[in-house]
Amino acid sequence: MLKKGGNAKQKNKLGLIDSYIEEVNADMTHDLQMSFVIAQSGISGVKDYLPQLIKIYQEAEKHNLNTPKIYPQHLKSLAKALEEVKKEVCFINYYIDILLMDLCESITKDIPIEICSIKECINQAFQQYPYRSDEQSLIMHYSLDFSDFTFKGNKRLMKYVFFCLIRNAIKQIKQTDGGNIKFSSRKEGNYSYLTLKYTGLIKCQKKFKRIFSKFCPFSTYNIGLGSHFCHRIMRNIGGDITCKFKKNKYILFDLCFPHII
Repeated sequence: MLKKGGNAKQKNKLGLIDSYIEEVNADMTHDLQMSFVIAQSGISGVKDYLPQLIKIYQEAEKHNLNTPKIYPQHLKSLAKALEEVKKEVCFINYYIDILLMDLCESITKDIPIEICSIKECINQAFQQYPYRSDEQSLIMHYSLDFSDFTFKGNKRLMKYVFFCLIRNAIKQIKQTDGGNIKFSSRKEGNYSYLTLKYTGLIKCQKKFKRIFSKFCPFSTYNIGLGSHFCHRIMRNIGGDITCKFKKNKYILFDLCFPHII
């Protein structure tokens, strides 16, 4: 660790090492994602013909043809298996997308800025989030009963910001066996604020000083992937994101958006 006023060459060397690590990680992540894209393509192909094969097997069973025995419950789970695998692939791709964008800042640079509605961004995120198993049922009870506002940003990037926050909410609700998500908005000076609160028996006991740090061990805070990414995107559009925590009560994320001039 560098001391205050340390050698400039040493700082530059550490910066080069950091850049190299990010580049290698990004290459590995991209290759991994390509493997999942190929797997997803194969799943889609099998999904087109599997129902027909199951139907043919059932017909063969009815006519007492010599077929391998497949128990009804296994046949039923087989019909659902591909959809579950597809969900898992989508979920992993979501994680890889976040990692790529977080590791390579150039990916999020030069992206067109547009006028966005905060409610539209949230709705899109909840509709397109790659839910696993019964996760969607955990967060069905959320309300967008607050004043909408517009801001300058990018809808695609904001979708991923809310993907991260949704994932964190699901993680908390699973760990606390209950709780819900509450949204609210307000205006203060030249900024509009969106508050996202997870309520329930929050078990995290650590302070949240480092959750937006790039190399923060997120599992320590029970927060999950993407907090650094959210922080960087919010700062890129001239805003900010902060976090507050009260044990056994709530975790609160406050997103700050500058007014459109």
